[in-house]
Amino acid sequence: ALAAYEKLFDTRNTIAERVAESMKAFEEVVELSGREENKEHLLDILKAYSEVLVVFEKYKEAMEVLDRYHAIAATLDLTNDKKRAHQIIICHNYKSVLFYEQQQFDKTIENYNMVIGLTEQLFGKDHIDIIGYQNLIASFYELQGKYDKAIELLDAILERQFEVYGKESD
Repeated sequence: ALAAYEKLFDTRNTIAERVAESMKAFEEVVELSGREENKEHLLDILKAYSEVLVVFEKYKEAMEVLDRYHAIAATLDLTNDKKRAHQIIICHNYKSVLFYEQQQFDKTIENYNMVIGLTEQLFGKDHIDIIGYQNLIASFYELQGKYDKAIELLDAILERQFEVYGKESD
């Protein structure tokens, strides 16, 4: 994975060459890591690979990598493994960002709602990230011109924030 990053930032080559070499190196690392029994290492590499693809606006490829990440994470035993469950939340969060980058706001909102549900299951309904995700959703409503939905959600967020953190919270 380090070699893939080094290829990406080697300024002696054109950007297209750097991207191609980096993608090739990441694919090799993914293939090698996929042979290991411990899939945690592979998930970290897939996450990093998707980030590189997004930087170079290779959204379709990044989504395919995230789908692969999610499929692997979903097969792992999550019964008592909060870290792995959190990895699935992170995967959906990345997908949300990817949809946002492509201005697919409905899919962005759908994914963030999934993130909220998973966060509630894992950490409880009072977790601070939930309010943050809801604020993001409100901003996506605003970007779409759905001001009534944005205001309704912001009112609910404010009420919930007061319940959980008190009227003196930011």
